[in-house]
Amino acid sequence: MVMTLVEAQKRYQNPLVSGVAETIVTADQFQGLIPLVAIAGNGITFQSEATVGNAAFADYNADISATNLSTRDTETVVLTRIIGEATLDKLMQMAHNTGSAEDLMAAEIRSKAKDITNKVGAGNITGNGTYPNLKGLFAQVTSGQSLVNATSRAVTFDLIDELLDKVDGDKFLVMNSGMFRKIKALYRSFGGITPDYVQLGGLSLPSYDGKPIFINDNIGVAEAADGSALTGGTSTSIYCGRFDDGTLKHGLAVIYPSASEAGIVVEPVGVHATKDADSVRVKRYLGLGLFNSKGLARLGSLNK
Repeated sequence: MVMTLVEAQKRYQNPLVSGVAETIVTADQFQGLIPLVAIAGNGITFQSEATVGNAAFADYNADISATNLSTRDTETVVLTRIIGEATLDKLMQMAHNTGSAEDLMAAEIRSKAKDITNKVGAGNITGNGTYPNLKGLFAQVTSGQSLVNATSRAVTFDLIDELLDKVDGDKFLVMNSGMFRKIKALYRSFGGITPDYVQLGGLSLPSYDGKPIFINDNIGVAEAADGSALTGGTSTSIYCGRFDDGTLKHGLAVIYPSASEAGIVVEPVGVHATKDADSVRVKRYLGLGLFNSKGLARLGSLNK
């Protein structure tokens, strides 16, 4: 089974790490189900097929003309980090924790985990890949996998079907909540009901034609009409993707250091050097990789 944060929160014995994983899964189902791949080192380099080697039908005794070899692009996914530190006065902790059901430091760890979740969630969509930023879906989509128009247009079932055709295998959709409302309105306009729900990795998700839909409001509503930029207009996008199966050949996956628990580290720093206070760091080490260009597509130039 491919490791995900949904599985990680059950597997790891460290309650702090499991708690951070649970916070992430609760707030962002997409992050919860992206496959996790442990690596050694600070990144991974792989080759993806750019063009196929050719072949041709041949007549009797004809010379073989189809001799072109395939070409491959070299890609690299590097690890980055997102980190927050909580420093709490010891007297404040004792005063709060006495008679309270909530541990103050535990609450601060959860709060840091929420902000890590929010920032990673945004990076997964809009990150430009300039280190130390994540390279998000917008930056990962190749030109041949992008369906855009000169001007913005209304979403239709035909356009979504065309998007789905761009990705092979088990696939999913990612859209913002406003676009999901438009999809539901389309169903109703044809006399149908709202989309069915499907089970994926232990989570219940809405679906389109049996394909899970992740609702993610990090997909903005100010994209350029022609789909060329994340700002400068009033348009939005829908993404179609495929999760990798752990072979790093088919789709999206998150890499993390093998020496960590799913890339999540809750690190007690100890007593502050100059204050009567304790410090704890909450960290996540990760990199978002697309291991096959056919594993992701985008339908842009859509009315928000």
